[in-house]
Amino acid sequence: MLTARQMAIALACCLALISDSAQSQRRPGQQPVGAQSAPTTQPAASDQRGTDQVPFTVKIIPGRDAEEKANKEEREHQEKAKIDEKLALETQRIADYTDRLALFTFFLFCVAVVQAGLFMWQLWIMRQSLDDTKKQIGLARDDFNSTHRPKIRIKHIWLQNDIWQGESIIVNLTCVNNGTTEAVLSEIGIKYFVVRSDRALPIEPRIPAIFNFAGQQLPCGRNWETRDIDTRRILTPEENANIQQGRSHLYCVGYVSYFDAAGRMRITGFCRVLKFPQDALAHIGNCRFRKFYDPDYEYGD
Repeated sequence: MLTARQMAIALACCLALISDSAQSQRRPGQQPVGAQSAPTTQPAASDQRGTDQVPFTVKIIPGRDAEEKANKEEREHQEKAKIDEKLALETQRIADYTDRLALFTFFLFCVAVVQAGLFMWQLWIMRQSLDDTKKQIGLARDDFNSTHRPKIRIKHIWLQNDIWQGESIIVNLTCVNNGTTEAVLSEIGIKYFVVRSDRALPIEPRIPAIFNFAGQQLPCGRNWETRDIDTRRILTPEENANIQQGRSHLYCVGYVSYFDAAGRMRITGFCRVLKFPQDALAHIGNCRFRKFYDPDYEYGD
């Protein structure tokens, strides 16, 4: 059997269920029966929306198109940021490449300057070596030409006509190259002196050239005869008589000039005196020009 306490609890539960059912059937906003209307007061702070203290706000929920547009703009912004980043990287890479290219170009310029300096230095050394070689060749050539050179010697001077009948003195001259190289003949100069027997042969520094060989070449060991050399020198009757009587002598002095292999001019001088038999008239058949040893005229360069 139920106790009094249990029955009281069961009754209270039934009343609570009946009260909840009645409240659930009441319309929203309807006050319970018998309830007094609450006095009109200011709304709470949490319910002051739409007033001056808390303005009324409306939250607009974006639609689907707006969301897609925002997403598209976000993607475009991200893509633009990526493109800008790529452009920045490319620009930096181009700048780095340009810097390296400029550095490499400067290095090439330095190398070119060094190479140009080395080339000029080598050229200077080659020029100095070439000059030294030329000097050595020149010295060797001079030494060779000094030991291997042409040497012209006057062999004969022949009287070609009878000078005692008022005719000019005409002679034939024969020279020989007794050197070791070929000679290039240049000129012949001759002058005549009539000198008293008790006097010395005068020194005459100027002897005119009367014959030009025009570059004729005379090999080693060969003779060269020049015929009919005429200086237009005619003996006076007094000179003729003095020579015939031995009171004076007729001298023929001169030179033959020539060139050696180095192009240097060399001169062979000669001095001859006319000789004929004693106590006999001189004529072309018994007159000879003989060597007279005078160092001022008889020499060889």
